[in-house]
Amino acid sequence: MVRFESAELARQDDRRPEQREWWAETGRYFEGPITVRDSFQVDLLLGGGSDDAGFVQVIQGIARDVERVRTLNSQAEAWLKEHRPEVIGGTVAWHGDGGFTETVYFTTEDAAREGESKALPADARVQLEEWLSLVEGIRIDRPTRSLAVGPRRGPAVGSVAGPEHAAGLLLMGHPSTSGSLWRRTGTAGRQDS
Repeated sequence: MVRFESAELARQDDRRPEQREWWAETGRYFEGPITVRDSFQVDLLLGGGSDDAGFVQVIQGIARDVERVRTLNSQAEAWLKEHRPEVIGGTVAWHGDGGFTETVYFTTEDAAREGESKALPADARVQLEEWLSLVEGIRIDRPTRSLAVGPRRGPAVGSVAGPEHAAGLLLMGHPSTSGSLWRRTGTAGRQDS
């Protein structure tokens, strides 16, 4: 996930020769098409992404009632803080057609799995059930291993990153390796991985 201050800065980054070279190389590692989605409406959960995340989960779907889903996401922050301390941030990028890509940042994969196995409080369960009733086509990417990179982490095993870059991007597609591929991009973007 890469965030830019403006659409123009994103386009400038895309025109960089290093960016084109990176795409040419990375495309070889995917079995199917790579999807890049531009989003001009992004909601932050618990302050947004975190460079300290040891595991990131990606959820995609289509909301039948975008405003209600946004409200439920906002309301979820209170019970997440209290009952899911391993969740340290998140983003929801809205695609303009009800579609969204949500990233949830966890301290570690083990902590995420442990938290998922716990029973939700009654009020949180009601909110989640309503959320699920309003969203269709849910796709959850649960990598078999975490490949997060960031300024404090450096490239991870399996990463196609080089040390000369500054921010992170999660690619959605069908990688030919297990898990999601991460890369770093130029300095025009703000880190959100």
